[in-house]
Amino acid sequence: MITNHIIDNERRTVAEHLQRALADADKFDLVSAYFTIYGYELLEDALAQIGNVRFLFGEPASVEDVDPSNSEPKSFELTENGLAPNHSLEQKYLAKRCADWIRSGAVDIRSASQSNFLHGKLYLTTSGRDTDNAVVGSSNFTKRGLGGSDQSNLEINLATDDRETVAELQEWFDQLWNDQRRTEDAKHRVLDALNRIGNDHAPESVYYKTLLELFRKAIDAQLDGDASRTYIIIWIRSDLVSRAAELKADIGLICELAHSSMIFRKKKSCGSS
Repeated sequence: MITNHIIDNERRTVAEHLQRALADADKFDLVSAYFTIYGYELLEDALAQIGNVRFLFGEPASVEDVDPSNSEPKSFELTENGLAPNHSLEQKYLAKRCADWIRSGAVDIRSASQSNFLHGKLYLTTSGRDTDNAVVGSSNFTKRGLGGSDQSNLEINLATDDRETVAELQEWFDQLWNDQRRTEDAKHRVLDALNRIGNDHAPESVYYKTLLELFRKAIDAQLDGDASRTYIIIWIRSDLVSRAAELKADIGLICELAHSSMIFRKKKSCGSS
């Protein structure tokens, strides 16, 4: 029986509530503007035990989003211990696990057919027993929305296990889910997005990306100062030679990389996409 009805991610988190609720559930229906791999990660073990999951995107434009609060532009970061992978590589393996779960046959995904139409957030865990409950409020299915981040959102959600209320919410969800005018299948779009995140990249692409990230800030700074290509190449050669033993990188490739970066920056300044 639910005694504390308010879930705000401070008194207790949505993730904590759902982990307990999912342990007794056979079915999980949810509505959220966002479904992210980081939200999935918080409940990964509990979700694996549920035989029927239906997710409804409230905002169709968000179907291919990962999680803006966790995305990192760099694939690597240079630490005191050398070159270390950061969030982008973590995303890859998490995206693969999430895609495998969606392909398991237990998950269906639909989206609202138009933007700015469905704003509500709803989490329904049911089993046909006395443990059915619902959460209605403001929390999206993201790491911050579910309360799993160091900087989680302050939300306002109401949890209930009242049978009549849960049944009414279930009826509302079922009607919207089955409305072909207002919702459409989105499972293939989500899987396509996850596959793009989880794809393996050619070693050469990883190598060039690594070199670019190592020198991105320095190259940008030189370009902002209108430095010539020759100056930048000389500067990179000098810096790279001083760290050659550590990086084991090829000077020629760095020079090509610097040249490519300059060309890209010039195109952007001219308005090219």
